[in-house]
Amino acid sequence: MFKSFVLIFGLLLTVVSVSQAGVNVRDHGAKGDGQTDDTVAIRRAFAQAAKDARGGRVPRSDYFLTTPEVYFPSGHYIISDAIDPSADTIRGEGHAVIEQKTAHKEIFRSQSATRRTFLGLHFIGGQTHLSLGNPNVDKGFLVMENCNFQMSNGPAVVIQEGTNSTFTIIRNCEFINCNRVLTSYCDWTLMKSCWIGGGHEQNNVAMIEHRGDKMVLEDIVGVENANGVDQRWIDNYGAHLTCRDFRFGGDVGGFTPIVNFARYTEIGTPRTIVIEDSRLYNSNNLKRPGAIHCEEVPNLIEIRSCYLGGLPAVSTRQDLDLEHYFTNVAPERLAFDVVNCIGQTSLPPLLAKPVIIQFEKPPPVRLSDDEVQAAFAAVSKTQLADPPEVADGPAESAGHRQQLDPADFVEVRFDKLQWHIDSDALALAPLGDDIILLRRIGALDISSPSLTIRNVSVDLDSHPYITWKFRDPGPQKNTAAHAHGIWVIDKEEQAKVNVAWIAISDLNYQAFNLKEKLARAGITGKRTLEIIMVHFATHYYAPPTADDRGVTFTEAGGYSILDFIRFEKP
Repeated sequence: MFKSFVLIFGLLLTVVSVSQAGVNVRDHGAKGDGQTDDTVAIRRAFAQAAKDARGGRVPRSDYFLTTPEVYFPSGHYIISDAIDPSADTIRGEGHAVIEQKTAHKEIFRSQSATRRTFLGLHFIGGQTHLSLGNPNVDKGFLVMENCNFQMSNGPAVVIQEGTNSTFTIIRNCEFINCNRVLTSYCDWTLMKSCWIGGGHEQNNVAMIEHRGDKMVLEDIVGVENANGVDQRWIDNYGAHLTCRDFRFGGDVGGFTPIVNFARYTEIGTPRTIVIEDSRLYNSNNLKRPGAIHCEEVPNLIEIRSCYLGGLPAVSTRQDLDLEHYFTNVAPERLAFDVVNCIGQTSLPPLLAKPVIIQFEKPPPVRLSDDEVQAAFAAVSKTQLADPPEVADGPAESAGHRQQLDPADFVEVRFDKLQWHIDSDALALAPLGDDIILLRRIGALDISSPSLTIRNVSVDLDSHPYITWKFRDPGPQKNTAAHAHGIWVIDKEEQAKVNVAWIAISDLNYQAFNLKEKLARAGITGKRTLEIIMVHFATHYYAPPTADDRGVTFTEAGGYSILDFIRFEKP
């Protein structure tokens, strides 16, 4: 008996110590009494968490920044304005309710949410409960678990435009009488083991909007409130949508499960919709009658092992002319099928056997040799007329401070016998000590040509860091994006090192400890290397409109200016 008491008491102490390690909103003045406006007090708690943030660098990894968790003891917290949740983890203890009293305001809103986790919280009211985003920061990770969302006037959860390199997980959550549930723009969204109840006053909206790359919805119970006009569960604008074990209503007849707005692609990433092991109903939305209703047709539709409760598998908008719809697309990029389903399993005839019309495409814009030389001359005239860039001081990257004394670095200088382009989509020419990389062919036609620099001699022991930088070319009508990848190859040892994958336009100084990487393979000392720079010529940005994909491509004539590639001392 005594041992059991000691064990239980020890566990209680452990729980208390974990809580005490975080930031308690009550300690900063929040009452949680259901009457007091706790907005200011809760902001103070998050400010304290941000103040107590700690950063560092994990060996062989990236710089990290962590904050103490902010937690809400059981209570009913009233707020009247949006709050920036500036902590890695926000947790509710017991029955912690946060209610937004201002109808058009969010509860939590952040545009710098790289990593956020919300646990055990109950949200009520306002426009949106969680509006989260980041400026396309790599390794974004957003988690909502064991939360309850009620009575939002807009989507309960919004993953904002431009939040591209992010994975969002919504798990074991309830959505009750929310006007909408989720709008997501991020790369990958997973909603799993959730309950969704239909909202109030729903007209011409979907419960879920997919506007990112991939969305997976699985183990979802949907209970509709079919009393509006043109209601639907999912509007799909994204690249890939998968629904597994999804109960699309049915209590009062249901409404349209999926409405697709994503048009098929001729090249690049195909648009796909897959539904499997699900129950689908729709007797209330006569405007869009199918399990999947196509305003536009994607590359692939597959419905497997589903029950189609009194609705056709696929329908299309009335004015969609399928006889002339598919143009210049390879037949193997289209697939439409209904497999092992119960119900109306037939497809529209022109989806079962698509008619593809092939038009002769105009050839890609390709600059002639004379046009390339004229472009080089124009770039040289413009760039040489501008004063050279003057650094305020040594830049820093990956914990390395730039070496500015020529005695402390070895520059990889241009040599036409050693610098090689693998495609005529790209041309290069010297510009003083710099290099112009000019697109001869637009990026949409040939997206990723590469520059190889051969027979580069370096002593890794004395100059372990490979560094590089692009110049700011100034305002151009047709500037090439500076997205690139860099690899280093040791030919003798057949070793290839991924130095960097810069997927956004980045003109900043970059450094990489090549010696540290190669030493793991036993490669040290004086080496002869090849440097490969892949020139993507794409640029990602926060799209200004919902239908904008947030990507631009360089056209023929666009250019980048490589300031230098060097090997530097530590």
